Amino acid sequence: MRREIIAGIFVSIVTAIFVYLFTRKSEMEAAFSGASGGSSGGAFAGSGGAGGAGGSASFTSLSELAAAVDRLAAGVQVPVFRTESVFLATAGRVAIAPAESGKQLKVFAYCVTTPSDSSDDVQFWSGASKLLWPMKLTPVAGSMGANLATSWPSYLFASSLSEGLEVVVEAQCSIVIVYWSE
Repeated sequence: MRREIIAGIFVSIVTAIFVYLFTRKSEMEAAFSGASGGSSGGAFAGSGGAGGAGGSASFTSLSELAAAVDRLAAGVQVPVFRTESVFLATAGRVAIAPAESGKQLKVFAYCVTTPSDSSDDVQFWSGASKLLWPMKLTPVAGSMGANLATSWPSYLFASSLSEGLEVVVEAQCSIVIVYWSE
């Protein structure tokens, strides 16, 4: 179920990017038409424009725009995203993502919820050695939570090399993170 939700979110984001780029067609044409000068070579043929050497780029269809984006993204490898979740019935510390030798774990989204009606400190740690992301949840009306996300390749926080991610809470709590290793 989570994978279907994440896949749906990914498709929505990609669709939004293409819609945004297509609506900005004239701006992109100007950027690749040679108006700004530049070095020879690159993905587009232009008259010395951004990465071009002669002519101008003109996008007349969404497929041409998609092909241009593909050329710009050539060689970019999107990592495998993982989701981990944990439920703590009481206060404590628990590993939420295991260490990977020679790699950092980079978190780009989290969701923390608690049914507690009192304040709750939640801390994300790199192993047991380094505090990465502290937060204090303060209730408004009963249960509370916090969500935060960014888009790849940005991340909110990362473990130290070869360390896993741990979480420390003061009360009952449910936590989900989305991360990749690099």
